[in-house]
Amino acid sequence: MTSATIRDLKIGLRRAFWPALLIFLLGYIHYHTFSGDRGLIVWYELSSQVEMLQAENARLEATITELETDVRRLSAKQPDRDFLDELARRQLGVVKANETVVYLPKN
Repeated sequence: MTSATIRDLKIGLRRAFWPALLIFLLGYIHYHTFSGDRGLIVWYELSSQVEMLQAENARLEATITELETDVRRLSAKQPDRDFLDELARRQLGVVKANETVVYLPKN
């Protein structure tokens, strides 16, 4: 190779360095903005999981409140006799002699 060809090659490499560096940096930023560990795609997925877990948490808190109410009704000095009767009928299938049982479909 001649010295002119080598010189032209060096000039070409110097001219291509900054655009190549800029393209690399833009690609790096683009990757980490959208697809990285903390990117927008992961953020969107995590925010939808948070909404789902908050809904489940609200449902579980309602269940806990119902159970706490049932415990209070059963553990008082005088348990609620109507509630005890309702529990026995529902869970044990207890029916009095003069009663008719009507089963309704669950929705």
